[in-house]
Amino acid sequence: MSAARTPRFGDRLRPTIRLRLTILYTGLFLGAGIVLLGLTYLLVQNNLQRQGDPSQDRVFAAAGPAVKGEAPMPGEASELTVQRVQGALIKGREDYQRETLNALLTQGGIALALVGAAGLGFGWLLADRALRPVHAITETARRVARSHDLTERIAYEGPRDDVKELADTFDTMLGRLARAFDGQRRFVANASHELRTPSPSTGR
Repeated sequence: MSAARTPRFGDRLRPTIRLRLTILYTGLFLGAGIVLLGLTYLLVQNNLQRQGDPSQDRVFAAAGPAVKGEAPMPGEASELTVQRVQGALIKGREDYQRETLNALLTQGGIALALVGAAGLGFGWLLADRALRPVHAITETARRVARSHDLTERIAYEGPRDDVKELADTFDTMLGRLARAFDGQRRFVANASHELRTPSPSTGR
């Protein structure tokens, strides 16, 4: 008689179906969140480039008195003053856009991490709920194997899905095995009775 197979160390480290489903749920959720954050980043960036920002008014208001106080001379001094103001406006706009996009990425990344952690917990619970019928089938099979009671059934009551089909198939298999063993026991009982009962032609 062959010895029972000893589980290897690699088999013990193999992730369970529940863990794999949890990782799958969380991965899909995080993937969708990253795509949404990327689209939001592009939309905000495009919107900032198309519209003016409030920093321009602040920069112009700060630069206005300085420009008026200089009383530039016609020609080169006036052109340099205009270029200086335009450079300050462009720099203020670029700084505003960069700070806005960086804040969006930072806060969006933090929110995505928190929601991802919550999704991991919910995915673990949902995976357990989805695999509960499979656990019931496994537990029933173990009880039948230990007690040899073929009259026990799973009797799964749920939607007509793959799990319901598996449970019904297992119940059908148990019913057929029970009928087969009953027929075998009746045959053995009849054979034993015939062997114990002498035939009339060979009576003693």
